[in-house]
Amino acid sequence: NAYELIFANDSTYAPITSFSPMFKDMDKRQELDFWGNTQNTHFKPHLQSYFLVFRKKVINSHKFQQFIQSITKLPDHSLYILQYEVELTSYLSQLGYKYDSYIPYQKLAHLPIPDKNSYPLTLIKHHNNQFLKKRTFTEKLMILENIDDLLLYLKQNSPKTYLNILASKHPRLSHLKP
Repeated sequence: NAYELIFANDSTYAPITSFSPMFKDMDKRQELDFWGNTQNTHFKPHLQSYFLVFRKKVINSHKFQQFIQSITKLPDHSLYILQYEVELTSYLSQLGYKYDSYIPYQKLAHLPIPDKNSYPLTLIKHHNNQFLKKRTFTEKLMILENIDDLLLYLKQNSPKTYLNILASKHPRLSHLKP
C-alpha cells in the first residue's frame, strides 16, 4: 500500500529477520484501515502501540488527527497505555474503521496471559513475529517462557538481534557471551 503512516517506537528489537513477509501479508488485507503487529485484551481489546500502521482513510480523518493532537506528556509509561494505546483502537473502531493484527489474536487464545508478548519465543518461532520487547529482559514484563531457550533460538536464527541484545547490557543477561 503506497500511502501508510507507521508508528513505531524504540521499545523493541526489530526486525528479528525481515519485515517483508509481514508487509506482504498485510498488503493483501485491503479491507483494513489500520493494523498492528499484536493485540492485547487487557482492559479491552486493542492493538499494541509499539507498532501501528494507518492507511489513507484513517490518516485523512479529522477525528484521527484530533486524537493524535490530544496526546500530552504523562508522568508514567503505564498511563500512555491506558489513555492512548487502549483507547485508540476502540475510538477508531467506533468511528467505523476496520482493524486487525498481523499475528491473529485468535491463534494465541490458548496462551492465558492477555499480553501475548509474555510468550516471545512462541511469537517469533511460530508466528513470524519481527519484534521482541526490550522489557523481556526486565521485571516489567511477565515472561512465561524460558529466556535461555529464546536467546539460543535468536543466536542460531537471528545472530544480529542476539548481538544487539547482548550489547544492551541488560543486568539479567550479564552471564552471556557473544
